[in-house]
Amino acid sequence: MYQISKSTTRSWRKNNKFGKYPVSINTICPECGERGTFSIAPIANLTDQKESHLQGVSMRGKCPTCDFKARFIQVGEEDKPNYKLFIHPTPKLVRQPIHGVIENSEIFSGRVKKAYLEAIDAYNAKQWIPAAIMCGRALEGITLSLLPEDKRKGKFAKQLSELPNHIDINKTLSDLTNGIRKGRNIAAHFDESLDIDETVSAMLLDLLDSIIEYLFVLPENIESLDKKLQSEDIKSTDEK
Repeated sequence: MYQISKSTTRSWRKNNKFGKYPVSINTICPECGERGTFSIAPIANLTDQKESHLQGVSMRGKCPTCDFKARFIQVGEEDKPNYKLFIHPTPKLVRQPIHGVIENSEIFSGRVKKAYLEAIDAYNAKQWIPAAIMCGRALEGITLSLLPEDKRKGKFAKQLSELPNHIDINKTLSDLTNGIRKGRNIAAHFDESLDIDETVSAMLLDLLDSIIEYLFVLPENIESLDKKLQSEDIKSTDEK
């Protein structure tokens, strides 16, 4: 089972039995690997079965390309923060988001998280130029979130140059951010001599993943380890 973004839902329906649920979802087929819009039909309300502690709907959707019927599960209410949407079986994706990014709302939230997941989705759909553009949008969102409000105006390149004045950033990370900015600019503007292909798109995503891991995932892992070690120290002291 694989969690997919709420933004993949194209249309909704609401009734007394199932509440509000998707009736069309645009995602990658687990069987043929093609992206398409699945027509969704509800099967059962999870609150009526053994999973009574969950509020959700079990659904089936048919791939428009190969007619494969995948299972979709909606957990939570559409307008609540705990809403989640899953597909089963897991699509044969080329790229997966960094482990923990989808599950942990403290790492990413709002439009930054959405831009990152859309970059992954675009790459898996073999849309190299949109993937590169969304990499740039995600980086721009990350940059703005790290800058004080009075430094968020002006061109993207200027905002990036401000980062070292507000967070501990080394030359390697600075080069990574500038690489994504340049790739985003090439993707966003027509140039007969330059183009974004699969290789460049993959490299941009690799750079973005590295930045996310350095700025968000690694500090959180270090903090979790520190808390664990501190609790072990306290436990060890109490036992002496």
